[in-house]
Amino acid sequence: QRNKKFDEQTGVTRATAPVISVGNITAGGTGKTPMVRYICHYLEEQGLKPAVLSRGYKAANNEQSIIVSRRGQIEVSPAVSGDEANLLARGLGRTSVVIGRRRAQSAEVAVEQLGSDVLVLDDGFQHRQLHRDLDIVLIDAANPFGYGHVLPRGLLREPLEGLKRAQVILLTKTDQVPKDILFGIKQKLTTYAPNVPVFETIHKPLGVLT
Repeated sequence: QRNKKFDEQTGVTRATAPVISVGNITAGGTGKTPMVRYICHYLEEQGLKPAVLSRGYKAANNEQSIIVSRRGQIEVSPAVSGDEANLLARGLGRTSVVIGRRRAQSAEVAVEQLGSDVLVLDDGFQHRQLHRDLDIVLIDAANPFGYGHVLPRGLLREPLEGLKRAQVILLTKTDQVPKDILFGIKQKLTTYAPNVPVFETIHKPLGVLT
């Protein structure tokens, strides 16, 4: 019922800047944070001024939008922002980071107060109140479908049918599974998300952040 409401565009807010969502369909680490950083660095190279909109996991208070960093300059302590948002802000160049439960409000803050011209929605696939112009879904090739059941029986955040909303699917950690398993994952994805392009990625450490 919840997804049906948003499918009909009820209660959806459109930001005044393009929105790129990076999310997943399972609980656990699929590699969203490295992908968010990768996208932001690419946008910076294009001369854009991106901002990441994060929920603010384990922040002291995320009821209101808080500017964690302004064009790469951190403005609040990890105790305020939460470790996750602080780590993300430290790893970005000229990208701003805003946390808050209400992403539409955070989008307004990013555009009006920070001058951001493109917004990256961190962990946004199930946060459908904010319209997105590009929906990227990450799937961990080592455990792609969350044991086939939604939480708490499995790891799925929603039924696999939700993948049809994606516009791009990125398989992560593809170097950790055999080629035949990878082929089977792609075949299953054609069932749930026909015509959605699927790309393979791997994770490779580039350095140490101190």
